[in-house]
Formats: sequence, C-alpha cells, structure tokens
Amino acid sequence: MIGLDAQEVQWLRLVIALLRHPDPVVGEVAREALRYLEDVAGRANQSRHTG
Repeated sequence: MIGLDAQEVQWLRLVIALLRHPDPVVGEVAREALRYLEDVAGRANQSRHTG
C-alpha cells in the first residue's frame, strides 16, 4: 500500500475488525471515533494554515 508504514497496516486491520464486529454497538462506536478523529485532524490542519 502506497503511503502506509508497516506499523499502520496493523492499526488499519484493527479498525476494520472493529467496524465489522458482530455487535452493532462496537461498529457504531468505532465509526463515531473515526468521525471524531477526522474532525480533530481537520481543525488542526486549519489552524496550521491560519496560524
């Protein structure tokens, strides 16, 4: 995979496993965590460009 370190692949597999978990609550919590991280990263990126 282009742009991924070998250590990152392990984390991606974990996230995918959580999203595919048979308990729908686990998948939903994982989705919400990803949305939160995306929001935080977006705000950090904006502040870097403005500050």
